[in-house]
Amino acid sequence: TKPVKELSSVAEKMSNMDFSVKYSGHDRSEIGLLGHSINKMSDKLEQNISELKAANIQLQRDIELKDKAEEMRSEFLSNVSHELKTPLTSISGYAELMENNLVDAENITNFARAIHQNADRLLTLINDIIRLSELDAIPQVPEFEELDLYKIAQNCVQLLQVNAQNHNVRILL
Repeated sequence: TKPVKELSSVAEKMSNMDFSVKYSGHDRSEIGLLGHSINKMSDKLEQNISELKAANIQLQRDIELKDKAEEMRSEFLSNVSHELKTPLTSISGYAELMENNLVDAENITNFARAIHQNADRLLTLINDIIRLSELDAIPQVPEFEELDLYKIAQNCVQLLQVNAQNHNVRILL
């Protein structure tokens, strides 16, 4: 009964996920063949469990990346909503002042220019959003373009100038 007890002990340890213990018998009897099969099963189970653990770790990483991407997408949508709302509010405000004849003739050109600039800003934002959605659909190499930061800063100052003056704030570039 010694080989049967040894097989029983090996099986018990395997059931507790300890695959280090192997059946040591080398005879060609039925018990020896069974012990050899249990050793092979133990090795295979250990390998499969190891692969499952690695796959589980990778799955956890993928889930974390997906969650982070979803968080970034949500933040992006929030920012886009704000960025779209700002020029629309300006366009609406300037147009309403012009519609109600609350602008003197010499400022109509400035208001029309502000409306035009904000409309251009909206178009740029919308085109950027379209390009981003295309990037999601087809993986591409990013395109780089040169930007005139001074011109962008001037544009920002122009967009904020009316609000700044209303709040007695002076913007210097």
